[in-house]
Amino acid sequence: MYVRKTKWCSLCKKNHRLKAFYKDNSKLSKLGSSCKVSVANLPNRPKLQTSYIRKTKWCVACQKNHKLEDFYKNNSEGTESFSSSCKMVMKRNVTATKARYKQNNLKSLPILIELKCQKCKDTLPIKDFYMCSTNKNGRSYVCKKCKSEKEKILLQKRRERTSISYPNEKQCSKCKKNKFAKYFQKDITKASGLSSWCKTCTSEDNKNSIINLDSGYIKNRIVFTKDILRCEITDELIEAKRAIILLHREINNKTKI
Repeated sequence: MYVRKTKWCSLCKKNHRLKAFYKDNSKLSKLGSSCKVSVANLPNRPKLQTSYIRKTKWCVACQKNHKLEDFYKNNSEGTESFSSSCKMVMKRNVTATKARYKQNNLKSLPILIELKCQKCKDTLPIKDFYMCSTNKNGRSYVCKKCKSEKEKILLQKRRERTSISYPNEKQCSKCKKNKFAKYFQKDITKASGLSSWCKTCTSEDNKNSIINLDSGYIKNRIVFTKDILRCEITDELIEAKRAIILLHREINNKTKI
């Protein structure tokens, strides 16, 4: 049986392999009359029709046409990739379900008259406890008096932490010079409320660590770029990172020249 391997192109007037033709089911040979190259080189080649861009969608709930911006994107529904109902209807349904759920929970709650405080261990009337929707009984486990005392202590600690009396002058532990307080960075962990080094010394130290590629600087770089803890970083990893940084610096210097 004769198997056809080539076909005549009507445009370039040459024989080509069957792979060089587009498929066309309307023809007997199931291939186009001209090859792909000649079709591509046509001067007045017809432009492809642009697909229809959808701008509106029908809402199933409110029975109206809305813009696509008024619908949530939903890829699970197939080709449309938009929700069947608009945003307004869906928000309304969510608020209705929340209200229904709250009403059902309030009905199921037991009617309490007294409650025991977990801090002071006193049984007090229900009005002495704040409302709390997260708890099963709808009230907080601590009474109002205990909660107010706790808040007062926290407020006092916060005031003590913020109200630090900064000294007017301080000696830098590195350069051993007396400088004004504005030349030091604030540090709550210190007793004076200021850092032990001045701003110029800290900036010089940071620059030197970047130039000399200290182990602390490289560890910070590794932690920032990779999902790894500081304790998991080995000496081999530090050396490899140092070599990579040096190589990058050499390449940048060559490009600048």
